[in-house]
Amino acid sequence: MGKNKKPFYQKIWVWVVLVVVVGGVGYGSYAFMDHNTTSHAVNKQSKTPAKQKSESTDNKESSKEQKKVSKNKETDTTKNQQDVASLSTVDKEALALLGLPDKFVSDYGALNADTILSGKSEVTSNAIYQNPDANNGTKLTSVEFSGVKIESDGPKNIVKLNNLANTVDNISYIQGYFVIDGDTITYKNQGTRVSGAQQLGTQSLKALFKQYKNDPKFENIKKLITDNTVDSIHNGSDSETVATDDSAKAMNVEQMKQGDFSSIAGTWQRPDGETMSINADGTLTTSDSSVTKKIDTSHATDDNGSTKFSVKEYPDTSVTGGAMFVVMSANTAFEGITPKAEDSILMGQNNMDELVYTRVK
Repeated sequence: MGKNKKPFYQKIWVWVVLVVVVGGVGYGSYAFMDHNTTSHAVNKQSKTPAKQKSESTDNKESSKEQKKVSKNKETDTTKNQQDVASLSTVDKEALALLGLPDKFVSDYGALNADTILSGKSEVTSNAIYQNPDANNGTKLTSVEFSGVKIESDGPKNIVKLNNLANTVDNISYIQGYFVIDGDTITYKNQGTRVSGAQQLGTQSLKALFKQYKNDPKFENIKKLITDNTVDSIHNGSDSETVATDDSAKAMNVEQMKQGDFSSIAGTWQRPDGETMSINADGTLTTSDSSVTKKIDTSHATDDNGSTKFSVKEYPDTSVTGGAMFVVMSANTAFEGITPKAEDSILMGQNNMDELVYTRVK
């Protein structure tokens, strides 16, 4: 019998070949997978710098935009500060008037920017008709005026109506004023006979300038301000100084002797707050009395720069006697009276400083 042959899978060479083939396939798969992994990592690395570059560019652009906005804000703020710093006195006064708060009053009544521009104020004071007719002593409900007068009293800027009819007399005890301190405007009402003041609020000068610098009201209000100390404009002139206050009038004694008292017509006030309103015809009233009086020129006497008249009740001036009425020009001495640096009037029965009036408008 011939030899029995082994099955092929029991032969050594078959297993050798199988090991070689399986080993080769395994290595090929590993190499392929490793290549793909490496390629993916390389691609990821090659893409990351581009993304980082893009993000960096975006951040730079955003930073530039933020810096640009911040710079613009700083420029606007600086420009606004420069503009405010260059404002004249009357510019600041006009802005203060444009920002008047509720309940602010002039010497006659409630006041705001629209009231000033309209030229008519609803009276809340004790203003009365002061003329020798049927309306004499009647309380007013409104007054017409033209512009406002800013009277400086230290830091206070007292606001008064200007160019009222000479038949109007005011015995108000309240007046409004504002104080400008740097950028802050403070508004108050004060009594004319008692101390103390009521604060009404504050405004920012810069904020008001920003709000009104291009508003026609700004220029219109400026033209309606009378102020003896303004350093700025009226009617478009930046260098003109306006002095239209009634207090600039000088006493004219010779006219007074002829019955013309226009040079002292207006409102005068004593140290205790009592006021006297004088008309051009020589009639007058005081705030503590509703009785009208008239200056008597029949026995006028001159005395070293002062002139002595008398006053009698009006319209019946036939009664003899009467109180002294002495007009004293600035720096003039009168017996028992301390000379003043401004025109003054003594009215009363005695030579006392407490009875001396000085002009307020």
